[in-house]
Amino acid sequence: MYDGKKHILIIKGDETIAAGHKIDEQFRTPENELIEVIFMGKNPKEAYINLLKGFNNEQKYITIDELEPKKTKKKIKIKRRK
Repeated sequence: MYDGKKHILIIKGDETIAAGHKIDEQFRTPENELIEVIFMGKNPKEAYINLLKGFNNEQKYITIDELEPKKTKKKIKIKRRK
């Protein structure tokens, strides 16, 4: 699937997407949480590596939103006149 930004493999569906697997011990984070998507990368080699990370419970994110860096507000320094 292409979500407009990245190619992803959906592992766990929801009410609008039918997806899933019957493997109990795989496709989990190191904290044992079920992952929902796997980022497929920019080329076949990266896709394969990421798929193996997901299968081997080495993927650290559950959703694609967790993979995106958080936008931080830029701090503005205010100078006061004396």
